[in-house]
Amino acid sequence: MTTGLSAVGARDRRGASAGDAERASLAPVRLSEIFTAHRMTTVAKTPVLIAMGAFVNGGRVASPNVVAAMALASPLWAFLYAINEVNDLKCEEGRDVPARVLACLWIAVGIILAASALVGPKLLGLLLLMTLGQICYCVPPIRWKRYWWAGPLLSGTLNPIERYLCGAIWTSHPFSAVPIGIVVTLHFGASIRSRVLLRGRDAGFGYVVAPAGVEIVGALACALGLAGALYLCRLHVLPGLFLPPTVGACLFSVYAWSGRAKSVANLRRGWLLFTIFSFFYLFALYGYGGK
Repeated sequence: MTTGLSAVGARDRRGASAGDAERASLAPVRLSEIFTAHRMTTVAKTPVLIAMGAFVNGGRVASPNVVAAMALASPLWAFLYAINEVNDLKCEEGRDVPARVLACLWIAVGIILAASALVGPKLLGLLLLMTLGQICYCVPPIRWKRYWWAGPLLSGTLNPIERYLCGAIWTSHPFSAVPIGIVVTLHFGASIRSRVLLRGRDAGFGYVVAPAGVEIVGALACALGLAGALYLCRLHVLPGLFLPPTVGACLFSVYAWSGRAKSVANLRRGWLLFTIFSFFYLFALYGYGGK
């Protein structure tokens, strides 16, 4: 009798779970699920990397072309990340997202690309590369984010280089590879940490998870990148105002790689502080190299 009741209870729970899943899939998509708050950090760092590309290569941060690059690349990434969120809702949560939502996002991307063509072909080329990379990363059937290495390759390497070049292309000085190397090293290490923390999620969706031991590579990359950033501040390649928030970034990196950070959600709680730091960096670059 008890066994029979247990079986009935189990069926009821499975039925309730299936019903909850069905109701969740039919729930209307909210704007906050498409333009998520934690993405503000990655959108905010876009103008910083563009300004840095101009600054360290002898350009003017406030020049019309650099400002135009920042004004176009930043909203482009807002829409590209929104496209990523929509595809995640569809592919990972089974949500029914209206086709018009994606259509509007892609129209916005097209408008930004068309506007960048008016600024210059080099900028258009870089924004097209960003868009292509995001298509490969999150749009089915390609959707490289199913593989752990897509994060270090795109988010950790190509994306920061493309952002940096959006500022560097407007300068007449020889290209300085050391600063962008430091930026890439930081992003590379951070992207590895993210995919390590997402192992459980990746396994649940049948994705290829980050291999054991890759944490060592990521931690070393972060440490090397932060040490390089501090060294550039000491050499005054970067403004001295970069030093205090960079020290703060070092402390946050220690937390991120410690056992206290159990998930990406833990790291994303600092999105507001990171966004404030990004704008601080931007104003520092403008103050030192704006004129």
